[in-house]
Amino acid sequence: THLASPSSSIVSKEVAKGKADLGKVEDIVGTGPYRLVEWKLGEYILLKRHPEYFIQGLPYIDTIKIVVVPEESTILAGLRTGSIDFAYLEDPFIVKLAEKEPNLVVYSVPMLSYHLVFINTKSIPPLADPRVRLAMSYAIDRQKMVETVMLGQGTPTGPMPIGAKFWALPPSELPGFTPDIEKAKTLLAEAGYPNGFNVSLMLSPFEPATARAEGEFIQAQLKQVGINVNLDLVEWGVYIDRWKKADFELCLGLNAAIPEPDYVFYRYFHSTGGLNFVHGWSNPKVDELLDKGRIERDPEKRREIYYEVQRILAEEAVWLWTFSSYYQYVGQSYVKGFVPMPTGSWTYLRQTYIEK
Repeated sequence: THLASPSSSIVSKEVAKGKADLGKVEDIVGTGPYRLVEWKLGEYILLKRHPEYFIQGLPYIDTIKIVVVPEESTILAGLRTGSIDFAYLEDPFIVKLAEKEPNLVVYSVPMLSYHLVFINTKSIPPLADPRVRLAMSYAIDRQKMVETVMLGQGTPTGPMPIGAKFWALPPSELPGFTPDIEKAKTLLAEAGYPNGFNVSLMLSPFEPATARAEGEFIQAQLKQVGINVNLDLVEWGVYIDRWKKADFELCLGLNAAIPEPDYVFYRYFHSTGGLNFVHGWSNPKVDELLDKGRIERDPEKRREIYYEVQRILAEEAVWLWTFSSYYQYVGQSYVKGFVPMPTGSWTYLRQTYIEK
């Protein structure tokens, strides 16, 4: 299953075993439809058609220049003037404006990635108590969050991205996912925090584009139960550095996923998982289930294993899962053939063409 991930690529055995540095532009080699010609970090990537691509006749476009434009309003302006042919957008407000343009086409597909709040259970005493974390979950109205922050362009999700329909338990079947302010207050009182507590939420304002709005929404929701959230806005590089050190109390995030539960859960929630340090939580039962999930071959039995994992994660409120949004692209009407993928893969750029 991991070999089928879009993050996995085939490279030359000779190159991989040689002295090449696959992190350098001049040494990158693969089997894709385009060759990397030039890469200026933070500015652009220049791709040219690979004439020996294994699918005969593809790709159709000879050259693609992927330009980094931080402000999505600037991207929309470029689309309007025709200086940009095609773009990826995150801001739902900008997408709504693009939908009104007669010469633009919006492509949309539900994503497997999910928005969430990471909880560092070892940061401050309240966050170590599962009753407190569950109270926080009950305090958040996820459907209202989608409507307010994403202008309706999303779906509430539990621990398994809702887009992975075979594996995902609906949020309505999980503890803590139906908003209940009184239940939240009761749990806080039982945990010894009847008047709430103070906590810091780290976020990078433009990653994703809705980060600030998400942070402010969560701040307002938790305020209802006496939890005072300080928004700790940091530059993206600082965010990455602190996340990798688990140097936060709460942290707003957007996590990538694939429709394979082992990939989604094991690395974070098994006690030996490589990213377990991010939250500092472990559970022997979850370890046992995740180990079983790796060897169970019957899809129905395997699904029941991961259903139980999701129930435990929700009951313990290890994180605050909020919603999955959409991958949204906007192109000129003469751009044809692109198909958006739930994984965010741009695979179908290989069959995209220009019709003028």
